[in-house]
Amino acid sequence: LAPEFILAGMRCLVVVGDNAGRLETAVASGVFDYVFTGHTHAPADRRQGKTRVLNPGSAVRPRRGPPTVALFDLETGEVAWLPL
Repeated sequence: LAPEFILAGMRCLVVVGDNAGRLETAVASGVFDYVFTGHTHAPADRRQGKTRVLNPGSAVRPRRGPPTVALFDLETGEVAWLPL
């Protein structure tokens, strides 16, 4: 099972690995406010229903663009990808 936690009253989930079905099932459930994922090595920010899916990209082996990490502000909802 993937790590699930509450942060600032928001229900969050971390999905790691290349099982797209597990990720999409979690997102489609509508249970989570945020799902944090990776493995694609490409930055992403999308919303499906009430769930926002964030991928920080890759600090080591990016698939497109420079290596990145994400800085996410839970209060404002803003996300910034910081090139390394």
